[in-house]
Amino acid sequence: MSMIRFALLGLLLSLIKESSEWQLMKCCPPGQIFVNSFTNCESIPLFAIEVHYWNITREFQGIPQCDESEDLVIMILKNFESIANLEVPACIEYAYKSGAKKPIIIIRYCQSNKDQQVKAINTSFLQLLHTRKCCFGDTIFDSGTKTCVTRLNESQSLGAFLLNKLTDAESTVILTQGPPKCKGPIVNYEINENDIFLRNNTYMVMIPVLKNNVKEEPVTEDNACLEMTPDFAVKRNLVVRICRDPQFCDTNACIRKCCPEDRYFYEDGCISYLRFTNEVGEFYNAFVNAVDQTNSFTFDTNKSHGILIQKPQCDLVYPYDLNDWEKDVLLTSNGHVFINNYDTNDMHCFEFYHSYADYNSSRFKLFVCPKYLIAETHKNADWWFAILVVKCIFLLMTLLVYGYLPNLQNIHGKTVICYVSSILLTTICAFITNWYRNVGHTPQKTSCKVLAYIGFFSFHAVFFWLNVLCFDIWRTFGSVRENMNIKDRKNTKRLLLYCLHGWGIPLLLSILIIVADNTDFLPEYLAPEIGNIGCALAYNWNNYSDLIFAYGPETIVTISNVVFFILTAKYYNTVKADIKNINTDPGSKQFDSIKNRFIMFAKLFIVMGMQWIFETVNYFLGKYLGSNNNVKVFLYLILVLDSLEGLLIFIIFVMKKNVYQAIRKRL
Repeated sequence: MSMIRFALLGLLLSLIKESSEWQLMKCCPPGQIFVNSFTNCESIPLFAIEVHYWNITREFQGIPQCDESEDLVIMILKNFESIANLEVPACIEYAYKSGAKKPIIIIRYCQSNKDQQVKAINTSFLQLLHTRKCCFGDTIFDSGTKTCVTRLNESQSLGAFLLNKLTDAESTVILTQGPPKCKGPIVNYEINENDIFLRNNTYMVMIPVLKNNVKEEPVTEDNACLEMTPDFAVKRNLVVRICRDPQFCDTNACIRKCCPEDRYFYEDGCISYLRFTNEVGEFYNAFVNAVDQTNSFTFDTNKSHGILIQKPQCDLVYPYDLNDWEKDVLLTSNGHVFINNYDTNDMHCFEFYHSYADYNSSRFKLFVCPKYLIAETHKNADWWFAILVVKCIFLLMTLLVYGYLPNLQNIHGKTVICYVSSILLTTICAFITNWYRNVGHTPQKTSCKVLAYIGFFSFHAVFFWLNVLCFDIWRTFGSVRENMNIKDRKNTKRLLLYCLHGWGIPLLLSILIIVADNTDFLPEYLAPEIGNIGCALAYNWNNYSDLIFAYGPETIVTISNVVFFILTAKYYNTVKADIKNINTDPGSKQFDSIKNRFIMFAKLFIVMGMQWIFETVNYFLGKYLGSNNNVKVFLYLILVLDSLEGLLIFIIFVMKKNVYQAIRKRL
């Protein structure tokens, strides 16, 4: 709508009365408009459209001088018909108010003229030529850095140059500022002033093609833009930037940029460079430096190539570790990016990233879909989904065995059932999340949040039920040492307390994170961002919600499990020594039973406890020391244990002689 208003302004300014006595002119001098008032003329903002006339001296008249100051009135134009019977003298101007979404067009005239003879403006129009200027304001295009730079000399403006190409002195050139929005790549061509001509009220350019041939291309505000170069005054060269079809990149070199040319990444969106810096050209300079410094990049930045403004074809993108570019990333001569020998095609883009935490700096990054991250590649391979299915089968078999055998449904057996159930629920949530990630789509935000909340609850339930198992075996050995014949007659109350710990605390944490996620009572750096970056709790460098809600409780529980294990081992050795000293003690048989449970507990701690210890160490090293090869050692250990988790749990809890005998007896 703003573009239409600008074009309307140019149209109105081009109206000329057949008699030269009266004419609708600009209220402000050329290059200025009303800003925040109807009397204060200031320079045109960057987003404005320029209107150029053949006789530029008649473009400015000034605000009409009325006999009385109160006779000067303002009329806001809503459409062209509003000035059908406009009286003169009058002036027309574009007015902008800070914070407004769009500008307005006003006419100022003397109300006292109503009593005089009406002098109407002729509605015959000038010839309007619409085209586009690549750069904003008084900047020009530098072919070397491929960005807009400040004009260093008072050379001819683009509008004046285009007017000189006209043969009709009654024509008007309307220049829209900024590069066009292309569906495909935009390609730069350097041309000479003689390569521009007018045909059928449209500017045409001659651009070079293969084998020293040239081709005619129209330059409209929708498909291309023109701009002066720094050496225009000497060499008379210009740049034309033309939109190409998306298929252009199939046979020609292209680089992919995530955000429009005057924008870059800030958190999870694109913002203007002007918010932080005026150095809009740093993207291409950084890209050239990355190509020069990375041996695996064979792209030739000196050859003609397209710039495709396009985010990857997936809902989520993540920065690829800069330290791994040399080893894992290949940028070919045609602009394709290979990561670990996989062609990412439209699944990547380059961009500057400005972090909320590091407000005054930005980094050049390669953004890719999660399936190409080293840490995530295994989760997107077909075999990983097969592993998740097998894992679920073993967990389900464990639950069936414990539900089928009555002798396993004691306090310890019921805690095992709850523990395995929480792992099964977590695995199902992970399977669904990874499936969405693998196909490159995210479910609707509400569904995504619900999935994340369930996963959050089950994830914490795994920790707290493992904590229950550790506490239960420690408590059992403590009871054995005090009285071998003691029998706990409060199993129901004990199980209830275990459930309050294993299910209740995760439920409270889940309620807390749901409230925090849907309200603003926490500061931004602590607020959980569920559903913004995948169907899980956000993992951002500048956000500590993952520490507060996930890894903080996990660390506390893991430390307590280690303490319980050490104390249990100490009790085990003490009780074992007591049994040896009293061979006839009837508690020795009970000790043998509890000894088997301790051995099972030790195996479980080694398998599951070490996995969470590695997980915690990996988080803190990666979060606060940065990702490096040493951290990846822990990552790979976690992946191995995670892959074998279902099988190992089945072996620990089911593949035992007494369970086998109980199954045979029941059958």
